[in-house]
Amino acid sequence: MDPKEMHAKIMRRVYGVWFLRSTAPLLVIEIIFFIILFGLIADRIFVEHVVKNTILASYGNPFRSLAYLTASFVRTSFAIKTVLVLIASCLVLTLRDINRSIITYIAIRRRNVLGE
Repeated sequence: MDPKEMHAKIMRRVYGVWFLRSTAPLLVIEIIFFIILFGLIADRIFVEHVVKNTILASYGNPFRSLAYLTASFVRTSFAIKTVLVLIASCLVLTLRDINRSIITYIAIRRRNVLGE
């Protein structure tokens, strides 16, 4: 194994450990938070009924489902609205973190492959 290959192998491991240490704890915390939020909301919202009613309301027109879901959200209690907004916010933040992690991983991998 020549020095360049050895350097690339070592750097891949270093970057892999860095990637896991910087990303994994945040994602684990977010997953735990999601589980807690879903547990809180599972007692109040029956997803099966929401999906069934949405399909019935939107039969033939997908824009009706958006109107139905918006009207349903407006008519729910403040506590449910708060939990749904928290879930949506956490989902957006989690997707942002996953996207950043993937982009960082690709950039590091590209840098290792190109030898820069």
